[in-house]
Amino acid sequence: MTGRSVHPDPPAATLAWVSRVVGSSGPMAVRALRGGGWHANHLLTLELPDGRQRRFVLRRWARAGWEIDDPDMTPAREASVLDRLARIGTPTPRVVAVDPTGADADVPALLETVLPGGTIRRPRNRTTFADRLAEPLAWIHAVPTEPEDGTTIPYRRFYDPASLEPPTWGSDRAMWQRAIELATRPAAAGASGFIHRDYHPGNVLWAGPPETPRVAGIVDWTSASIGPFAVDLGHMRWNLAAAYDRATADRFLATAQELGLADDFTPEWDVRSTLDVLPELRLGHDSAVSLQRTEDHVARALSALR
Repeated sequence: MTGRSVHPDPPAATLAWVSRVVGSSGPMAVRALRGGGWHANHLLTLELPDGRQRRFVLRRWARAGWEIDDPDMTPAREASVLDRLARIGTPTPRVVAVDPTGADADVPALLETVLPGGTIRRPRNRTTFADRLAEPLAWIHAVPTEPEDGTTIPYRRFYDPASLEPPTWGSDRAMWQRAIELATRPAAAGASGFIHRDYHPGNVLWAGPPETPRVAGIVDWTSASIGPFAVDLGHMRWNLAAAYDRATADRFLATAQELGLADDFTPEWDVRSTLDVLPELRLGHDSAVSLQRTEDHVARALSALR
């Protein structure tokens, strides 16, 4: 799930860097994009010398302390991942320029092309929505793993489950204690390879008629890793369950299974994936309804594992 960005607009020096690398001295329009909790994302529209307009996405590593929390999730590494994806023809952004240290921009930054389409927050048909979300996993999980080139990091949890406490907004403390205990155990073995790692509706772009939309592209590859395929499934399922309902999350999994993309997925990953974001969930930031759906999602997974 995503919210509105709280990062300020890029300063003049950063915009000057963009103009230089693009080769434009004309006017520039800047618009903040939704989301951006980990990055400051802005849509830039520039006028080229021949009068044409071009659009780019500027991603800035503006979150304080990112280099301490996530030192391996750098703009240079994401640029390398995007270059690898471009070589195999995936519907992902293309790298225009990267400032790995912030020497030219105000902070480390990545400039990339704009994919067609937009996100869907209120799907007209949740069944079709869930079906289409399952399909890109086929090409994502088929991306060749090349750990020797240093672009893809091993999967790791966002938060150590041993450090977690039952959420204050939860109504079943004992259930959350069981969930935390499960998450501290070693994960069951399963199929693994290249994963997006942060696969959720806010990172999926759509095109076509609203009644029958199609996935046009996948964005935000900062966390791309080598790890269990179940991570992408579990993370999407939590997002769908919390944002919409249980039926949408279940339809997504059923379609993935029909496509042969979730053969070894178990409810264990519903628990692990939800606890992986638990410290970020709170009343005021998330609605009481979505938090209750999250609790129900974990409780149902634990019941299925008995």
